Amino acid sequence: MELQDSGFNMAAFRTFALFSVLILRTCAFSPHVHHRVHRRALPGNWTAYGCWTDNVGSRTLSSASYANATSMTVESCINFCSTGANSYVYAGVEYADECYCGNSFTSGATNVSLSECNMPCSGNSSEFCGAGNRLNVYWSGAQPPRGPVTVQNVGNWTSLGCYNDSTANRALSYAATVTGSVTVESCTTACYNAGYSLAGVEYSDQCFCGPSLNYGSAPTPLTDCDMTCAGNSSEYCGGPDRLDVYNYTQPLGTTGGGGNTGGGGNGVPSPVRTGLPNNFTYAACYVDNANGRILGNEYDNSSTTVESCIAYCSSSNFTLAGVEYSTQCCE
Repeated sequence: MELQDSGFNMAAFRTFALFSVLILRTCAFSPHVHHRVHRRALPGNWTAYGCWTDNVGSRTLSSASYANATSMTVESCINFCSTGANSYVYAGVEYADECYCGNSFTSGATNVSLSECNMPCSGNSSEFCGAGNRLNVYWSGAQPPRGPVTVQNVGNWTSLGCYNDSTANRALSYAATVTGSVTVESCTTACYNAGYSLAGVEYSDQCFCGPSLNYGSAPTPLTDCDMTCAGNSSEYCGGPDRLDVYNYTQPLGTTGGGGNTGGGGNGVPSPVRTGLPNNFTYAACYVDNANGRILGNEYDNSSTTVESCIAYCSSSNFTLAGVEYSTQCCE
């Protein structure tokens, strides 16, 4: 009664007391959980960059690679990609024992759930090293250098674009051995020295040469040639069954052949580029097909030469001439 007389509100006190008890009980019985994130110490500023799709036909990281069936770890892959001759900003481990490096991702690579990269590394079962067609990617923290480009000119060599190719029927028949790792420069030099006027780089580390493109090879979108050169990650060197093709635009033996002179002395036929009649000049080698001729009129003669074709076309007041299939002259 004295509490009531002093203005104390018993109902409010009981509500407050009950609320206090509920809070105390909640605090007393709620476990304090520590969510521990186990982070493996990576070299330098390297950090995990997620799980990414990959495939044999077009590697997500295509600049350098190696495999180790017994000792692959995340650390050893990062070391491979970042030291010595390599200075890449991305490293990736895949299929337990594969390591890939690069400064950019191939077009089409997709970031997927980390749970899809679930194969233990061959050298450390406590680490994950990707999975089938899945790549655990790591980033150095450095900004990638300027993206790779399709080299347009090397000396007197000029890009003709990206062409389809196949192992069964090569667009350029001669497989060249280059000095050092494959780049556009080293491949054009090798083809020049071998006496060929066309050069092509493919699948990052392959170089092919020839006097002309073989039947069946045709231009494809430039984006198909999206693999960087093994010897220079700032350049594109074709792709899977795709060839970055270059044409030598001067007579073989002149300067500008990828940094060399000479060549052309192995008896291999080459396009006629000088001494052409009626002010005609050599343009390039183009793909043609029976169902859609580049030049509309055809003249066949078993004795066709470049000069006779030009003379025939010029006499008909045509300003373009083309020779094909050894006996055909088109205008």
